[in-house]
Amino acid sequence: MGQRVKPGDPLFVLDDRKQQADLVVKEAALKEAKTRLARLKQAPRAEDLPPAQAKVKEAEANFEDARANFRLPRS
Repeated sequence: MGQRVKPGDPLFVLDDRKQQADLVVKEAALKEAKTRLARLKQAPRAEDLPPAQAKVKEAEANFEDARANFRLPRS
């Protein structure tokens, strides 16, 4: 019939390979999220500001051009 077991002996083992794989994926996602958070906390870096300011000025100039063209009389 059955086998004798001693106290503390495992009766069965669950297959946790899927959970272990999920854990690896989630740990990698956590590591990437922490890296992104650290980068965001450091932003904006001094070297990032001039190009961003230039883009803003360009967008403002394009807006003013569009506004001026809109106000031109239509024929």
